[in-house]
This record gives sequence, C-alpha cells and structure tokens, in this order.
Amino acid sequence: MHELGLAQEIVEVAQRAAERAGATRVERVQVTVGRLMQVEVDSLLFLLSVVRQDYPLMARTSFRAVVEPAQARCRACGRTWEIEDWVFLCGACGSGDLEVLSGECLEVTDMEVEVGDEAGCARTGPEGQ
Repeated sequence: MHELGLAQEIVEVAQRAAERAGATRVERVQVTVGRLMQVEVDSLLFLLSVVRQDYPLMARTSFRAVVEPAQARCRACGRTWEIEDWVFLCGACGSGDLEVLSGECLEVTDMEVEVGDEAGCARTGPEGQ
C-alpha cells in the first residue's frame, strides 16, 4: 500500500509550507493526483486524516483530492485523447509511440492556513516550496 508513504510525504510538504508561511493552523489541503499514478484516492484521503494527527499544525486539517485525467498524443498521427483503459495504443492508427500529456502528477496544489487570527492561502509548487 504505497498510499501510506504518499500520505506521510504530503503531510510533511504541507507542514513545511505552513511553517514557512508562519501559520498557526492548516485548515485545508488540496492534492492533485494523476490517474496514471495508480493511487487509491479514498485510501489516500483516509490515511491523510490518520497521519495528520502527528503534526500539531494539521490536527484538524481537511483534505481534498482532485483527480487529473490521463491524456496522450500519438506521435505517429497526432491524435490526442484521454486514456481510459490501460491500453497505450492509438485508437486511430494503432501506434504505440505515444507522448503522455497529463495524468502523472501527485502534488499539493492548494492550502488554506490560519496565520494569527486570519485565514489565508499558501501556494506550493516550484516557487512556493
């Protein structure tokens, strides 16, 4: 069950971002999970609620997951489509020469934190980490 390790890492990322923002509490964390990551979202959300208990700023944090669809483009014919089955062949020409466009992410994309007596948002990502 790799969801437990993922939950631990997500909580640690959120905790570090909250500390950098001077937060007194983390209200909400949104995680974007790519469909190709093979994460059981309900299990991840449950484990996040368990793991958060070890982090004082996150004892009452609510978590939300957004699933990013998997999309691919055929390099042979240029067709773009959403991958729904675990078949990585172009439906138009049968080529297996594909470029994955989305569906491989796993990241904290939004947080709401309390700083003193005010609530605010903290962004994570390349510039916010």
